[in-house]
Amino acid sequence: MIKITICDDSLLEIETLTELCRRFAKENAVDVEIKGISDPRLLSEEEPPDVLLLDIEMPEMDGIRVKDSYFGQEKPLIIFVSSHDEMMPEAYGANVIGFLAKPVQWEFFQKRLCSAYKLLHRDFPVEFEDGSVVSSRDLVLIRAEGKLTEAVFADGTKKQWLRRSLQSWEELLGQQGFIRISKSCLLNCRQIKAFDGPVIRLKNGETAEPSRRRRTECFERFKDYCRRYTRYI
Repeated sequence: MIKITICDDSLLEIETLTELCRRFAKENAVDVEIKGISDPRLLSEEEPPDVLLLDIEMPEMDGIRVKDSYFGQEKPLIIFVSSHDEMMPEAYGANVIGFLAKPVQWEFFQKRLCSAYKLLHRDFPVEFEDGSVVSSRDLVLIRAEGKLTEAVFADGTKKQWLRRSLQSWEELLGQQGFIRISKSCLLNCRQIKAFDGPVIRLKNGETAEPSRRRRTECFERFKDYCRRYTRYI
């Protein structure tokens, strides 16, 4: 199931995009829940959808401000829909996975929705020694504790005294957006809110500090992660 919200001050555009969403659902055998909103201020009253098809120029509140209001949140994945190409550089940012020019063509619409679907289903199951399985999205970091490791989760809980080495964890999770920030810590890029000088601010309010030797590499790898997963696709 993908929850899609269409936000455009034109009811005709909402109807057009709704039909394209239905066509995507039918041709790809995907369940979708579609909602249309003509006043972007109402978005703050709603739970963020999985995907937001967002007009840039609207009289009540422009799409750039809407995009900025979701800063630091994993959802929604934003696809801008606009006839104003000159505003696209300003619209670039976290959560934005692409743009569609009006009038929207099916070929490009389907490509963007397919990208969103893949991103929404990119979670990797992580199995622990006790047989429990969690999604990689809920794992904040892996920290070495001597010859053992511990896993820290987004809800603050931990699994300690794990016999898997940090190197083994890196081999398992390196392709899932986890980066080594120091000799003893592997961090999930998905849980990073921002780089603030030498400090990494996490979405759970905590901070992490990469080693001096790895600082530049960490920042570059995070930028690469953003390009692949939360920017243009």
